[in-house]
Formats: sequence, C-alpha cells, structure tokens
Amino acid sequence: MGGGYGGVGRTILEVLKVSPKHQTVVLSRKKHDSVQVDYGSIDNLVSVLETHDIHTVICCFAVEGDSLAILQLNLIQAAINSTVTRRFVPSGFAIPYPQEVAGSSGDGETPVTSTYTFDLARYVVAMLDVKDWPEESRVVGDPVTWHEFVKAEEIRSKFEIIELPRHQTLYEHFPKKAFQWFMSIFELLAADGSSFITREGSPNERFPDMQPLTVREMLERLRISGVSASNDLT
Repeated sequence: MGGGYGGVGRTILEVLKVSPKHQTVVLSRKKHDSVQVDYGSIDNLVSVLETHDIHTVICCFAVEGDSLAILQLNLIQAAINSTVTRRFVPSGFAIPYPQEVAGSSGDGETPVTSTYTFDLARYVVAMLDVKDWPEESRVVGDPVTWHEFVKAEEIRSKFEIIELPRHQTLYEHFPKKAFQWFMSIFELLAADGSSFITREGSPNERFPDMQPLTVREMLERLRISGVSASNDLT
C-alpha cells in the first residue's frame, strides 16, 4: 500500500490487518513500520514490489504537490514492469473539509453519494478475493442531497451555510489557485448529478450481506463518539 498513513489509507490498512487472508506491506519514503521506497525511481519501486511479492497495489496518496502527477504514475509504471504485480488501485478519494462549515455545490438539491470510509475499506478488502476485477469499481454508500446532509448533521451541531467550503487550511499543501481549479471539477460533478453513483454493477451487488452506513447512522455514531464527520466520508 502506498500512502498507508493518510486518512483513507490508514482506514483500509486497519481493516486489512484483521483479514487473515492478506499480508500487507506499507510503502513509505520514511522508515516507519513500513518498507522504505524511492517514489522517484521506478527501478527502485519495481525491486521492492518483486522482493516482497506484491500482487496488488493500493494507492492512497493525498492530493498534494506531485503525488499524483509524478509519484503515482511512477508507482503505476513500476506495477506494470513488475513480474509479480497484477492489479493496481489508484488514488481517487475525496478531501475532507474544515469543520463547522457546510459547502453546497449548485442548489443543494442534487443527490451526491457519500460513503463512510470504513465501509469503503471493507469493500476494498472484500474485492481482493475477487478474481475478475472490472476496470472500475464504485462503492455506493448513501445518496443524499447536500441539504439533506446538513439537516442530518444538525443532529450534532449548527453550521454556517456558504456557497463554497473554506479551503484555507489546505493551501499550505496545495497552492490556492491550483487547488481551487482542482476542486471546481468536483463541485461541478456534485452540482450536475455526476456524483450520484448507481448500485448497478457495484461491489454492493457482489456482497449483498455488507450494508454500508447511511449518512444519518454515521453521524449518529460520530455524535456519540465525539469525532468529526469530515474525516470519515468519501
């Protein structure tokens, strides 16, 4: 796993650790409890993948700097070049927003599919046992409008409703101009209905016994635990 110490990566790693079927190797530029790699060197990455017999690479890089434009592409090329690697899951997860602000794209009435990160992780781990992977898999959590989400979140606290979310806390990791351009893509997708995901052909259909949390159920759990919702949705 690349990016195993970020929010989504750490969650997937936590679910993987309790799975008796899979051995997990975390790749990192720093020597934590992981295998140290040089993401700038495809040859180094190939060597690591083959040395540790990595069959499937799960990439959970944060969207900042050159993480996707260079580092993930290097890891993809290394997986292609590796004689043992057969599958690659690219990084494609949302960025959490600052707390106490609700950002609504469009009129707030278009359904957007929100998924609890632990549900996402459970489906990712379940898919590791599936041999016939489709090119794209979409996990379906709970499709709600932004207005419905805010009403559900008001179970826990009151929010300031603004047209777009406040991103200032993220600018140190992602330059403001580039970040706003990047986020405008997702805001447009949320406004035009593209972020509504159908269940047809999804892992949800493959694993009908796995039921993801609804937004309201997730918020109620977080209310009891006192944890922020911003880090637990994708």
